[in-house]
Parts: sequence; structure tokens; C-alpha cells
Amino acid sequence: MLSGKVSDKDGLAIPGVGVMVKGSSSGTTTDGEGRYTLPVTPGATV
Repeated sequence: MLSGKVSDKDGLAIPGVGVMVKGSSSGTTTDGEGRYTLPVTPGATV
């Protein structure tokens, strides 16, 4: 499981950003506070 937060250069959260596993259709969208959780396999590129 991979989790994190997407923010801009000023550290403000960015909601609604798509986070995808490269080469697959697996992905998620950040919540209202820029956070996401994504199940990934070892060695996957996000």
C-alpha cells in the first residue's frame, strides 16, 4: 500500500489529482486534503 499527499510549491494540498500505477489501469484520486492511498505491488512505478 502506498499513501501520500499531493501539494503545490507552497505546501497547499491539491484535491482531485489522479495518481496512477505506471503501465496499468490501477489508480486513485486525491481527496479534499490532497491525500491518497493506492494498493501497489513491489517494484511498481507510480
